[in-house]
Amino acid sequence: MELDAGPPRICPEYASMLSERELAGSAALWHEALALLLRDAYQHHRGKMPPHKAPAHTFEQAYDDVVRCGPMLRWCCEWLDQEAEAVSMAFRRMCET
Repeated sequence: MELDAGPPRICPEYASMLSERELAGSAALWHEALALLLRDAYQHHRGKMPPHKAPAHTFEQAYDDVVRCGPMLRWCCEWLDQEAEAVSMAFRRMCET
């Protein structure tokens, strides 16, 4: 499966087969993905290093993506009907304080 830079799409036929509970579970998963991305970005801002098994640049990549409103942030926000630019701006403001 190839990911493109466009917004995520759920196949209408597939979505119609999912229950509200399953769709809610999907949203919870995307919320967690966004939370992890923001946590890793903030760890880089604080000068922390990733756990020993993770590549050293993991936190830096998350930080760059969030600050520059990159594809990972946009992807998560699109699934959650959030404005990626607003999330990025709020993160940058938090880092400035």
